[in-house]
Amino acid sequence: MKKAIHIRTLGLSRSEENSLAIILPRKLKREIHWNNPKEDPELIIVNLDHPTGIARYEASHQRYPKVPGIGLSTEGTGYQDLPIFQRPIRSEKLIETIERLLSAAPSESTAPSEAREPRSARAEQPNRVPISKGEGATSTRGQLVRDLRRVAQKARAEHKNILFLPNGNVHPLLFSRDGSVYTSSSPAILRSFCTLRIKAPFPSRILQDREAKALIQDMACWDPANLLWEIAYGCAHAHPDLPEGLTPSDPVQLRHWPNCTVLRYPTAHLLLSALLYHQPRSIEAITAAVSHLPEAEVRCFVGAAYSLGYLEKVEETVSSQSSLPRHSKSPRALGMMRSLVSKLASCFT
Repeated sequence: MKKAIHIRTLGLSRSEENSLAIILPRKLKREIHWNNPKEDPELIIVNLDHPTGIARYEASHQRYPKVPGIGLSTEGTGYQDLPIFQRPIRSEKLIETIERLLSAAPSESTAPSEAREPRSARAEQPNRVPISKGEGATSTRGQLVRDLRRVAQKARAEHKNILFLPNGNVHPLLFSRDGSVYTSSSPAILRSFCTLRIKAPFPSRILQDREAKALIQDMACWDPANLLWEIAYGCAHAHPDLPEGLTPSDPVQLRHWPNCTVLRYPTAHLLLSALLYHQPRSIEAITAAVSHLPEAEVRCFVGAAYSLGYLEKVEETVSSQSSLPRHSKSPRALGMMRSLVSKLASCFT
């Protein structure tokens, strides 16, 4: 039997790991060490459908840039130059690809002059995200969400087809003149946009109807509000820092209700929406009053809702009665709505 190889899996289910643990040693005729933290991997297998799959692969790739990887996906969505296998997976093709990657990977014995850095030295290296000089992850995230909102509004207002390219030509978004948005990216990739190797500014261009029609043949249709929430919430989850201009002590209030049927955690987000509609509150006040909701989840919701315009900062001296959003409803209907919101908000306190 050949020498043992070290494989690291990211986001795979237990049953999928067990299947690979049975098939790969027999087919490769090698002993395999799985996910040993004391050994550097020689191959990385990532589940691209997992919500954090792409983010974890990016982190592993930055730490082990010469280690090859393989992606598994139900939808077969590609990611950069990573070899992708669509489920159900053909074991023959998978084995062939693994052997090719391992034979092409640089070996310590063949390159003695290129000694690898000690583990401690690699661990101290900062994450290298190729964004513009002087811009951090938070500013890039904010610009991504702002540009997406601007393009969506322009496509709807001017009845134009606009192609938005947040990550080169890998994950294009087509905002059509009919108000829909099309993409070939899976929901998992949309949620991980800000953990990809994105670089500001984000290019966009106008397409003719003929070009747009040809492009959307292999794309899925999304409602723009739902897609923007997926990306904004994914960015807020990947980077816990709040949007620029917002602090945990700033009181915010809901100005527009999001579609609570498509939010990531509908029950918690519905209650947070009701709480922030009923009265301005800060993140600190919410976490102090609601012990069963983690502060990180409150920060994610507030950061995403604030960046999309659902929330806005208000002065601390403004009363909850005067700062409620204006409505065209009758006083009776508005009173019923306030009563319902008050009862929802009381679920927290």
